[in-house]
Amino acid sequence: MSLWVADATGNGTSIGKEENNRLLLGVYTALGISQSLVFLGGALTVYFGSLLASKKLHNEMLATVIHAPMSFFDTTPLGRIINRFGEDTDAMDNDLRWYFFEWIGAFFQVITFT
Repeated sequence: MSLWVADATGNGTSIGKEENNRLLLGVYTALGISQSLVFLGGALTVYFGSLLASKKLHNEMLATVIHAPMSFFDTTPLGRIINRFGEDTDAMDNDLRWYFFEWIGAFFQVITFT
């Protein structure tokens, strides 16, 4: 971009200036499209990873509750068990995904020193 701006502020017209500007605009467009595709790929990876993690958590919690002794059900109300399933699954579906996006964004900001 700095070369493009420096060329645009020059005080003479050079042969091939229009072709050079088209090339620079094409490179800039390609970088923007590739950035969008990488972001989309990352978002889909995090989304499906969160979905699989939530499914695994739910299945493991269900297996644990099914194999629990009867004394567990005598002392623990059914509403508390259902509430725990809902809260943990909700945290995996919603909160953890956004925390991961925030962490990745901070990580790349540290890497690029901005």
